[in-house]
Amino acid sequence: MVPREGPAPGAACNRAIFNHMSRWTFLLWACLLVVLVVPDTAASVARRVLVLHSFGRDFGPFHVFSTEFRTALSRASPQPIDFQELTLEIAPGGGREGEDALRKLVQAIHTTRSVELLVTVGAPAARFVLNNRASLLPGVPTLFSGVEQRLLQDAPLTDRDATVTVRIDLPGVVDALLRVLPGTREIFCILGSSPMERLWLAEAQRDLAPLGDRVALTWSGDMSFGQMLERAAALQPGSAILYTMLVLDRDGVPYEQERALDQLAAAASAPIFGLFEHQLGHGVVGGPLVRVGQVTQATVAAALRVLQGEAPSRVRTAPVAAGLPVYDWRELRRWGIREADLPAASEIRHRQQTFWEQYRWRMVAVMALITSEAMLIVVLAVNYRARRRAEKAARSLSRNLIQAQEQARARVARELHADVTPHLARLAIDAAGLEQAVAGPDSRKTLRGLREGLVSLSEDVHNLSYQLHPSMVEDLGLADALRAECERFSRHPSVRARLTVQGLPETVPSATALGLFRVAQEALRNVVRHAGACQVKVSLAGTDGGLQLVVQDDGTGFDPVVQARQATLGLASMRERLSLLDGELEVESRPGAGTTVLAWVPLRKASP
Repeated sequence: MVPREGPAPGAACNRAIFNHMSRWTFLLWACLLVVLVVPDTAASVARRVLVLHSFGRDFGPFHVFSTEFRTALSRASPQPIDFQELTLEIAPGGGREGEDALRKLVQAIHTTRSVELLVTVGAPAARFVLNNRASLLPGVPTLFSGVEQRLLQDAPLTDRDATVTVRIDLPGVVDALLRVLPGTREIFCILGSSPMERLWLAEAQRDLAPLGDRVALTWSGDMSFGQMLERAAALQPGSAILYTMLVLDRDGVPYEQERALDQLAAAASAPIFGLFEHQLGHGVVGGPLVRVGQVTQATVAAALRVLQGEAPSRVRTAPVAAGLPVYDWRELRRWGIREADLPAASEIRHRQQTFWEQYRWRMVAVMALITSEAMLIVVLAVNYRARRRAEKAARSLSRNLIQAQEQARARVARELHADVTPHLARLAIDAAGLEQAVAGPDSRKTLRGLREGLVSLSEDVHNLSYQLHPSMVEDLGLADALRAECERFSRHPSVRARLTVQGLPETVPSATALGLFRVAQEALRNVVRHAGACQVKVSLAGTDGGLQLVVQDDGTGFDPVVQARQATLGLASMRERLSLLDGELEVESRPGAGTTVLAWVPLRKASP
């Protein structure tokens, strides 16, 4: 909403805007101006258009215009267009000094190469040109765009001025709001506190005065943005919010339109209505909204007419007004507004399709495939069950084979330990007695060698018995059996093994203990055969509801990819044993970095 105003209020508004403008940005534009002094042959034939924005290019609703105007005009123009864009925010100061600096910058651009058309976007830029036109760009056609029509009704337009105005029907917006929500008793109106917005407030209050007997209007001009959020969050049933514009709040803090609207929508306890179409998707319910795209199209058409030589005074289009009502389906659902209560011919956007609407073609395709695949599924199910039975039988056979192997080993170990070993010991004792009884050094030497050989053979048979069936696992437990195995392993002249035990439960199932012991035995055996290591670290720990065994050496290591192609019986045996215990085996290695064997077995699923 823009009131009829003279030069003085416009200058005050400009000073308020200039107070928030950056000196650093001005220096940047000054540097760019130096670059522009260098002649550009390729661009010499282009027609220069200077676009003067009221706010930053991200300020709604003008950011939509800024995005589309350059592209659309470049495509529509038969000649190349050289765009130069400025904004009131680049003025390094406020008041008359700021206006003078911006005016000099515009004149410097025009001096570098003549501007053929000046396009202003929004009311502040239009006021700046109107207040400074005598010394700004005399003789250059000006196209005032995106300005509320009443701002230019009494403006001193010349025959060099073209216009593309906007008509904001604030009473019509409120009337549409009350048609959708007839029970509304209060409307909280969001409007900032800049001089321009304060002038608009007076105009808006005058336009909405006839609605005073239907609804109470509350304005946010004397509030900080934080207070606006608190007020929006505390609204009672029967309330609504009308978002018009927020340039500055009471504390002089500037806000980008969409960000402020997003925060307001997140905090609001009542539906929000707006003025512009681009606000849909930021929490606005909808209504008769002005479409900035239409303003852009009208501005492009007007600019082409002026650039092609038509008199600017003849290029003054009818004001762009709100079109048919358009609503956000998500906000209708959020606030419980029925589509039946909307005006006729309303457009509904962002409608979320039902599951069937979204995936209808996919569902049809799936249904078509179900019949053809039904028999295949049955066959696969039968094959799967047969495979599961075969796997179960294989596992059972493997378990039985391992159990039979362990039983056979135990029997042989017992025979060796109970029969062969005592006989060898007895023969060694007899040989020792004969060694003492016979005379002659040669005979004694022969008997001594026989005795030592029998003792060595007895030790080998004892070790073989231990390898076949480590009774220490059953007698002393897994930890002590591993400790004894590491001590026996450390007798090897070139390698040492060290065991650490942590968090071991009091009881470990015998099958689990024997399986982990066999894995440790095989891993240590591989270290001696292949690793060339000096140190081996063996650890046994209770973790993740099971037992974890780690055997780590500092040997030569190997390439896992190459090793995978050369399956070994020892590794397969370890995997099979752990598989029967529902366990897992991992082997990590790298050439020159040693090898680590990790085995984990769950205690709760250990086989009996």
